[in-house]
Amino acid sequence: LFLNLDSNAIKDAGAAHLATALRSNSTLTSLDLSRTWITHVGATHLADALQVNSSLTKLKMQVNQFGDVGATNLAAALHFNSSLTKLDISTNAITDAGATHLATALEVNHSLTRLDIRDNRIRNVGASRLIAALQVNTSLTSLVTGDMRVAEAASKMAIALLESNTSLTYLDLCLSTHHQTNALF
Repeated sequence: LFLNLDSNAIKDAGAAHLATALRSNSTLTSLDLSRTWITHVGATHLADALQVNSSLTKLKMQVNQFGDVGATNLAAALHFNSSLTKLDISTNAITDAGATHLATALEVNHSLTRLDIRDNRIRNVGASRLIAALQVNTSLTSLVTGDMRVAEAASKMAIALLESNTSLTYLDLCLSTHHQTNALF
């Protein structure tokens, strides 16, 4: 079952109601909450629900601006969630701090195969931490980080990663001005 709420102003109150439903729902497999005005408050409610939900496999939350607090709470949920395979949290004002928490989650999560964090504010520290996490993660096959400005050192780390990580088939660290958000999701 797929629920598309893209561009509906459900805000944090709606996210709280959805989170309550997700705690006991066993049929919803895909949820699109893009452009729904969710802040870190709503993202926290959803993250709490993800810790116990075992049916949701795809979650899109792009263009919501929940920032590092929301990313940190979603990362905490990934420590416990074993059903989510695709997560799109692009364009949410996530910085190195949020990326560091996501990287820690990637070190222990074995269900996520695709993570899209493009168009955030992640730079060298966050990029380096994500790349280092992929040295131990063998489930992620696609990491989309486009529009992330990284130094040469992080780029060299990415090249070394591709030599050692055999599960990763798509790594986007490019600075790009055109993205097709549904191309790989």
